[in-house]
Amino acid sequence: MQEERLNDGEFARCSQGLAKFVRAFIAAIVGIFVAIACGAQGTTSAVYGVVADNAGAVVVGASVTVTNTATGIVFHATSDGAGAYRVTQLPPGQYTIEVTRTGFQKETLQPFTLFVDQQSQQNITLGVGSATQNVTVSAASLLLDTSTSNQGQVIESQQIQDLPLNGRDVLQLAQLSAGVTPIIAGMSSPASQWTGNQTVAVAIAGLREDDVSYLYDGIETRNAWYGAEGLLPSPDFIQEFKVEQSGPSAAFGAGGGFLTYVTKSGTNEFHGNAYEYLRNNDFDARNYFDQGSAPAFHQNQFGASFGGPIKKNKMFFYGNYEGFRQISPQDQFYNVPTAAQRAGNFSADTNQLYNPYVLDPTTKSGYAILPGNQVKPSQFNPIGLKILDLYPASNGSYAGGQNYFDVANTTDNWNQENIRFDWSISSKDSVFARFINQNQTTNVEDITPSRGIVYPSDPKNLAVGWTHVFSPRLVNDVRYGWAHTAVGEQRADGYDASKSNPLGLIGEVDQPGSYGPPGFNITNYANPGSTEGTDIVREGLNMWTDAISLQKGKHQISAGFDIRYEPIFMYEDWAATSISFNGSYSGDPIADLLLGVPNSGFTALGDPTMNLRMWYQSYYIQDNYQVNHRLSVNLGGRWEHLKQPIETHNRVGSFDLATNTDLTYPDTKILGLGRAMVKPKYLNFSPRIGFNFIPFADGKTDVKGGFGSTTCRRT
Repeated sequence: MQEERLNDGEFARCSQGLAKFVRAFIAAIVGIFVAIACGAQGTTSAVYGVVADNAGAVVVGASVTVTNTATGIVFHATSDGAGAYRVTQLPPGQYTIEVTRTGFQKETLQPFTLFVDQQSQQNITLGVGSATQNVTVSAASLLLDTSTSNQGQVIESQQIQDLPLNGRDVLQLAQLSAGVTPIIAGMSSPASQWTGNQTVAVAIAGLREDDVSYLYDGIETRNAWYGAEGLLPSPDFIQEFKVEQSGPSAAFGAGGGFLTYVTKSGTNEFHGNAYEYLRNNDFDARNYFDQGSAPAFHQNQFGASFGGPIKKNKMFFYGNYEGFRQISPQDQFYNVPTAAQRAGNFSADTNQLYNPYVLDPTTKSGYAILPGNQVKPSQFNPIGLKILDLYPASNGSYAGGQNYFDVANTTDNWNQENIRFDWSISSKDSVFARFINQNQTTNVEDITPSRGIVYPSDPKNLAVGWTHVFSPRLVNDVRYGWAHTAVGEQRADGYDASKSNPLGLIGEVDQPGSYGPPGFNITNYANPGSTEGTDIVREGLNMWTDAISLQKGKHQISAGFDIRYEPIFMYEDWAATSISFNGSYSGDPIADLLLGVPNSGFTALGDPTMNLRMWYQSYYIQDNYQVNHRLSVNLGGRWEHLKQPIETHNRVGSFDLATNTDLTYPDTKILGLGRAMVKPKYLNFSPRIGFNFIPFADGKTDVKGGFGSTTCRRT
């Protein structure tokens, strides 16, 4: 059997620097191979197989043409000395294959579908005859993945369009894959703490939610601090996605589970749609606890999509807009001070109340009694009156013993714009650019305006990619991504300077995000002040990836890198100022409030902001070795290094046990610590070993297995 060699002319078409990089990289990690070659972390697909004649002899030098039926873009390959061919970097979609060779009939495979990260085996048999004779056959239906050792599930475009989605949240469909658990609002999870009602993250196979990586067109969208997906695009903009559960190739890192999304692109035909989904309370049953008729609920979700060719077979666009408007009511019952209590009349109390400003050793409390349980107006504390004025008046008597009822609305509004551009420059080069922009604000009402909470979110994500074909056997894919998110919880009065210290408290120094009245913990009564403080995280991401793929006989080798720079701004002032009244002085918490005697209080001090910077880098090499038509072996490795975040003003420190002193950089050098306050680790090497075996000739049974390790990020 003739052995094919990569000739010097093919390498010459690479830049000298790139050729040196590939040689040095392979030499440095020689013998380390991994699972199937992936472009941009599993966002593309491949078709491969063997070209043979009717007698079973391999056909060398056959021309293989793979055509995307939607865009007309053509990909080429040539069968090697073993009759093998492989076409990589194929966007998911529908394809045909045409195979020709002098002295043989032309073979055409009818349209077949490639899914994200799929490796489709299509063996071709050529009959002896003239090239003008054409034989059309059906492509092999690949029900089993028979070439890789990874375990995952593709959620197809048809499923995304046809299956019901509450709020059109695509991430809900990940639950179709075994072992996937949704992380939703209300769960004890950092990922759901700051969001509304949608699924914001998933846990895969028992991993923490922040161990799951979300890759849109190969670009990470995961919120580094909370571990949430960080992006919830319109279903009309997603072509399909894959849930990677176990055994990922070395192209995947910085996580233990992976969701890889591919966004839609335009085709040779113009297509568009417009829609609106309406939900309201007209057909809702009345809640048992509702006072009167059912409160109003309104939800409108609307949008439009349009895409098509700019130049047929060459240049395409696809755009999408989606808007969301929701008002969701919630019945709330509280205890508020009565009109009598506001006037100082506590005669309804069955226990004797006391004046904490006058000592009397003859009473059990040590304070003088308040005659008739009355607090005189002259005894009213001016700050206490201001706090009482924050309360609404009682409006009834309710089953749970409360005296105030209110319907609090949660308003969730957002707009999202998505656009993608694809250009097949030539048979050697193709590029794409994709941008997602969303602006969302969720406002949660409570008993008073200051008690409300604002959840801001404005995720943005950019992806740009360039694929270059040096030869049918040597292909390179490079991508750049940029992302921005701003998420968290903010006081309703935060950043409103006119509401700074509205009670006039002495010594209170609130930060801008915590403007507004303090929070009040008044035993058995509602809090009329603010919620907790403000916690906002703004994250950025710059991401560079490169994947080069080389076919060499039965080996499909790929190598690449993933480098990320992540600036993070944090505003963390959870506590702000809080004051408690529990009746420990007078005997009644509202009387304590009127008299101005809190049992405790605190305020946050210092600057709540941090500006962090992180770098991540990883390098991998992988090979899928097709031992024979039944057995493939996957070996490989990946090295990763996450440089722990540094604070630009060195406001992160460590404690020196020897001197009982808090230290910041550069004083922490005596502890052997740099600006990151964590000693770096440079031994994060992740081996990946796997196999795929077809034990029976009918191909209906597939056995796969493997071992690997991953380096997960901690949030």
